[in-house]
Amino acid sequence: MREQGNPEAAHRIETQIKEIEESAQEFGSVVNLESFVHYFYPQTESFLEFFHPETTAVFLDEPQHLSETANALETEFRESMTGRLEKGYILPGQAQLLYPEKEIAGKLLQYRAVSLAALDAKSSLFKPDRRFEITVRSMPSYNNSFEALLKDLKRYKKKMAAGCFCYVHPGRGRSVWQPICGSRS
Repeated sequence: MREQGNPEAAHRIETQIKEIEESAQEFGSVVNLESFVHYFYPQTESFLEFFHPETTAVFLDEPQHLSETANALETEFRESMTGRLEKGYILPGQAQLLYPEKEIAGKLLQYRAVSLAALDAKSSLFKPDRRFEITVRSMPSYNNSFEALLKDLKRYKKKMAAGCFCYVHPGRGRSVWQPICGSRS
């Protein structure tokens, strides 16, 4: 940076590196060292790469919203890093810490993914192989009235309505299904 005519920026970087070095040596602390990772390791890994693509399923809640948020964060990060780089607060490699959204989307293509969305919207993160639409509706609150819940479930059974109920405690699930289905629960 001195060679580029910016001695103040060079001094800031030198001071920052000395502070990190002292902190690491005296206190064993490596705070802020991660921003220099590209100067120590030629390649970094993303969180996804800790998981094997054939045995991992990725669940994306509202992928369109995820994509919009990723784009906004990426833009904000890039603008911030550009300003800090121009003023000499960081080195060029420090501005490359964030994976771009398109690179993350490319990595997602290696994994089995499930997308959950309230509204049908095209996602830039990935293109689905198959689509399933599930209609749901809210259930009335039973306010600890087990009898009212059983009555409604028996009515749904008579209508041959399919349903999925999830219980954290297995005993609680049996106590609901045995009165309805008998011993086939």
